[in-house]
Amino acid sequence: MKELLVATTNKSKIEPFLYSCRKLGLDKMYKFVNPKGLGINIDVEENSGSFVGDSELKARAYCQASGLMSVSFDRGIEFEALGGWPGTETKKELTGNEKMILGVDNQYESDVTNTRKLLDKLNGETNRTIYFGYGIALAMPNGEIVSDEVRTKGSAANELRITKLGYYFDWFFIPENRAITLSEMTSKEYHEYTATTLWPITAKIVDVLKK
Repeated sequence: MKELLVATTNKSKIEPFLYSCRKLGLDKMYKFVNPKGLGINIDVEENSGSFVGDSELKARAYCQASGLMSVSFDRGIEFEALGGWPGTETKKELTGNEKMILGVDNQYESDVTNTRKLLDKLNGETNRTIYFGYGIALAMPNGEIVSDEVRTKGSAANELRITKLGYYFDWFFIPENRAITLSEMTSKEYHEYTATTLWPITAKIVDVLKK
């Protein structure tokens, strides 16, 4: 069985991606490995200015470091009223400009504080339209790279709706044609939505992986 390096340590990225892979039967074709398991710890400067560009930078770097086919992702939110801000700067805004691993238990309090500060940027704005941007890239040892990008529309709630499910923009992102945030969905709805809509494995990537 071939190995595929899933080039992230962020659980909120890994779980829905692997869920999608299982639905597509890719788990029967690949053994999924992670950087920590391979002893790889690299810092990739994400400065392309786009979700897909940053995912390409990371995929290439991890592919070179491991010698394995590597898939990487980048994500963020864009407030229409703020001209697409924060976009590729989402992670920085959600971590208070500090270098952290997102979503770990011992920083819950700062997660809430920083997410609330982010949402507060929309105070007084009547346009609550928000987009979820997602980039994915697959890098291969032969130098080939395949990538894609998608955007999903929704609206921002007026306040954080914190539950035991999800975190960050899950607490305020209301999908289009829905009345509740991601965090207010049932567990089944949440995992299905994040895997198939927010964290899809796009057709271009699937075509290459199934060859």
